[in-house]
Amino acid sequence: MSPARAERTIAAALGVASFDEAPRAVFEMHDEITETHLAALPSGALLAWSRLLSATAIAYIRNHVAMRADTRLRLQDAAATQAPEFAGFAFRELTLSGPYSVVVPFPRVRELMLDAPLGQHMLAELFPNLQALRIAASAKRVDLRAIARLAQLEHLDLSHVSAVGEALEHLAPLQNLRALRLARLDELRSLRGIDALANLRTLSVEHLYVDTLAPLPLCTSLEQLELHGMWQFAIDDVAWLHDLPRLVRADIDIGGRRKNLELYRRASWAYPWPTF
Repeated sequence: MSPARAERTIAAALGVASFDEAPRAVFEMHDEITETHLAALPSGALLAWSRLLSATAIAYIRNHVAMRADTRLRLQDAAATQAPEFAGFAFRELTLSGPYSVVVPFPRVRELMLDAPLGQHMLAELFPNLQALRIAASAKRVDLRAIARLAQLEHLDLSHVSAVGEALEHLAPLQNLRALRLARLDELRSLRGIDALANLRTLSVEHLYVDTLAPLPLCTSLEQLELHGMWQFAIDDVAWLHDLPRLVRADIDIGGRRKNLELYRRASWAYPWPTF
């Protein structure tokens, strides 16, 4: 996971998913780990490993997870195949960064970061109670129809992946969605249908090559909005920003210091002013 902008909090007040928090300490697991080592870890610890661990080490980690529901797990490379060992447990967050082919459901996982190929048509079956989902580069393609089956989803972050042939209209069933981030999605050329997300409070759109922002004025539920790297637009293209009834925060970059400053001069939500 990259630091800085990709990991910033875009809606702390609205409870955006924990995977948008600042980078945290990572505790690498190994076969020499003991229950004493695990007991000394801080609250919310992120446990990570990339090589297969011994049965003894896995047993220690399972016991730790059973007692500490705020634990986060990150399984990279070959370690992803050991994910089923934790399928029955409740823990804060799961990151899969390696090939995962074993079909075992995780009914108690609420937050998932997916940075590896996974049959996305199985998402709703594997993670039926998911509330927060991030899919990043290594996943390569995004199936919006499969994501739309995650009925309880509140936070969705899609970055550096392909959405070939897809449309945001497919996300319409996600009526619980409160925060959405769309960043560098290859071949997504339209925001049409985004206004169907009636409870959307926070939206971040970054470096998308869309030809119009026309659907955004229809998102009257928005309280926070970020538009980054949208240099193809002019001030008049975002004039509607001043009319969104619930908007209290916006971070807008439509290219060129003069354009951005003029936009912020006119805005009621532009405090504090950003540094361009």
